[in-house]
Amino acid sequence: MILVHEPNLLIKMIVRLMVQKVEVRHAGILLYHKDKDSYILTVSRGSSGVRIPSGFARMDLDNPLIRFYNEHKTKLLEDGIITRKNIDKMLRRRDLSLETKVLLKGVGHQMDILEAVVCLPSYFRDNLLGILFMGGKSSGREFRRKELDFFSALASNVAMALRNAQLFKA
Repeated sequence: MILVHEPNLLIKMIVRLMVQKVEVRHAGILLYHKDKDSYILTVSRGSSGVRIPSGFARMDLDNPLIRFYNEHKTKLLEDGIITRKNIDKMLRRRDLSLETKVLLKGVGHQMDILEAVVCLPSYFRDNLLGILFMGGKSSGREFRRKELDFFSALASNVAMALRNAQLFKA
């Protein structure tokens, strides 16, 4: 990934790889655009009925999914990975404030809109560069812990490679 110096090409490669190799129904990346001060769906791949056109989804900083990651609510999760299962589990907790539960419900709603079952943050020096999201597996099976750990490492590497590509482009 570090050898690719064109950010859009890098993102397309990553998403294509995930759809083909991991066999998810669809995947996409929301990236932060400084000039628009929002996160925009840059790349989406999958079957034509599920794929979202690039630029179609735009999330401002007050979007629940963006707020969850920007406000470091990830401390509620051991690895920053949001799954529908995690949200449902956290909503049953009694120790969470009403505000946090409302935020979590908003995150779940955003995932429903994207038809995502997994969301992963991509940080560079505590700055949220983007969010990688995936639909369910083509097989209908749930993601295993090993796969989620791989995606988490991938999201971290994506942030470094993306930042590197952006610096080369500047």
